[in-house]
Amino acid sequence: NITIRLGNNIILNDTSAENWAETAVLWDGSCSTAFAGTLDGGGHSIFGLYSNTGLFSAVSGTIQNLTLRNAVLVTEERRDSIGAFSGKLNDGGTITQCSLIDASVKGVNGPAGGIAGESAGTINNCTVENATVTGERANVGGIAGTSGNIENCTVSDTCQISGASSVGGIAG
Repeated sequence: NITIRLGNNIILNDTSAENWAETAVLWDGSCSTAFAGTLDGGGHSIFGLYSNTGLFSAVSGTIQNLTLRNAVLVTEERRDSIGAFSGKLNDGGTITQCSLIDASVKGVNGPAGGIAGESAGTINNCTVENATVTGERANVGGIAGTSGNIENCTVSDTCQISGASSVGGIAG
């Protein structure tokens, strides 16, 4: 039940090179328990997230007021789902007023989404812009691969969403 508030932007990797992810430092957000606190971005951005889980692998708490920019997220074969903010948004979890801009999200074995891979929680007032979200299997969506409650979210026409089946602009 801790609250974390960002006071500034965070640069995880220098994204100025064309193929920056080839030399990037991997962010592994996996944990045996879901993030259950509140992460308040305070309107700030995290740049250069390169991850095989998303910012968190699972969330039961709240992520709010945060933008992820220039992100590359690719699951490994052992991972089930991937989303930029959370691979799995649990029942009772919330992602609100968040944006994903200039990103690539690729799922291998499970659901893939711009905001969350799997969602049993609430995603509201979120946007995905200039992103590619792909999945080698079913359930791929611009916001969530599988959806709980999604409200007032948008996926811009600069996004490309594709997968084997159950593919949607908002939810797979």
